[in-house]
Amino acid sequence: MKKSASMIIGVLCIFLVVWFIFDHKKEQSAQLNNGMEERLFDRHLIVEAKTDVTPDLASVEEKADMIVIGKKIVQEDSTVIYNEEGRIDIAYTLSDFLIEKVISGDEVHDGMEITILENEAYNKREDITYHIAGYELMLEDNEYLLFLRKSMTDPYYIIIGNSYGKVPLQNETSALREAVQKANTSYATEKLSEWAQEDMLKEQALEKYASYLD
Repeated sequence: MKKSASMIIGVLCIFLVVWFIFDHKKEQSAQLNNGMEERLFDRHLIVEAKTDVTPDLASVEEKADMIVIGKKIVQEDSTVIYNEEGRIDIAYTLSDFLIEKVISGDEVHDGMEITILENEAYNKREDITYHIAGYELMLEDNEYLLFLRKSMTDPYYIIIGNSYGKVPLQNETSALREAVQKANTSYATEKLSEWAQEDMLKEQALEKYASYLD
């Protein structure tokens, strides 16, 4: 009798595990529905979000409280928060940035370390990287020209225009862009066009602030 009961419990446990895996996969699949599947490239998901309108360099400069040059030195683990329905509510990564040169701004100084909110997060549970409005993390030890504003509610700084205010000073490869370039979809074409516009603005920023980059 004990042996039969153990077998029944074992079968029941196997059934529950299989059901959980199936239900979890179904839930994950549901999250990617409603148009989100077109934004998934390999394990990179572009999450659409409202950002500051920055059609040109002047707009980025106008919105910035400070313009600095420096390098990312530390990256914390990503924060991913789910809501009551089990969907992603908040996703971001905090990074420490060492300011090497201040171009403008009274709140910061050379040698100061600040925390920057970056709109990318890796979700370990789903093995998916979320790119809010297509943002990609800065690389540790790489240098950047940044257009920033200080958060009014939290102890960190925010990059103006999401990706527009982040100008790499070294050549960088992008797993997200490479994945999008391989996709033959209208959404991929639209995103590549947006990135081309963004790259043009960054080239203008590099030209304008070239004297600070020596």
